[in-house]
Amino acid sequence: MRILIFHGYLLRGTGSNIYSANLARALAGLGHEVDLFCQDQTVHEPAGVTIHVPDIGRLLPVYVADRYEGFEALPFPELDEAALGRYLDANVASVRSVPPPDIALANHLVECFQNSNHMGPSECPHFAVRSPRLQRTRIMESIV
Repeated sequence: MRILIFHGYLLRGTGSNIYSANLARALAGLGHEVDLFCQDQTVHEPAGVTIHVPDIGRLLPVYVADRYEGFEALPFPELDEAALGRYLDANVASVRSVPPPDIALANHLVECFQNSNHMGPSECPHFAVRSPRLQRTRIMESIV
């Protein structure tokens, strides 16, 4: 089975970073072909896992302010329309560059509000609703 895992951050440290790396490794170990999208340029690809690093530049949108080596981390609510658009476009182009998966898993998405009639992870509305009109508008469009 071809599996796509989208994790827009690094694959080391704690939490969902480690989870995403371990999940990709475990699924590949079961014989699946895994495409893992992240922003970690230093990770070694385990057998059966292809790492993809979308070119988002130095700006890394985050849910919670933190430091990420090599990036200017900026909370989603502080992004303007142009910055969010560049981030989304880069990720969409990268995902479209691989064959369609049989199944996909996405962690921490704001993209879930772009061209979708589904609500994404429960944390997305929590952070985005507290944000400026930009994110509130995208959320409301996805709910309707």
